[in-house]
Amino acid sequence: MLLQLILLCRTLKHPLLRLKKEGYSLVGLEQTSNSSPLFGFEFPRKTVIVVGNEAKGIPEDILELLDAVVEIPVYGLPYRCAVYPLHSLS
Repeated sequence: MLLQLILLCRTLKHPLLRLKKEGYSLVGLEQTSNSSPLFGFEFPRKTVIVVGNEAKGIPEDILELLDAVVEIPVYGLPYRCAVYPLHSLS
């Protein structure tokens, strides 16, 4: 059974810390120097996918909480995509 939980919060830090304590892995969808390609990444069974703001990405204080960061490879220009189509790819 697949359970999808959607939380709507003013800040991410405290809900993410709570989910991490409950055994969820926190995986960010972001282009960083340490990110892994999305298509080769093996997601743990209990995973929270964190997606940032289209213009600013995932804030630094949230990146520090993540267990892993994955990116969707983008070739050519522009180097980024809008957030809404990325949800369907991940």
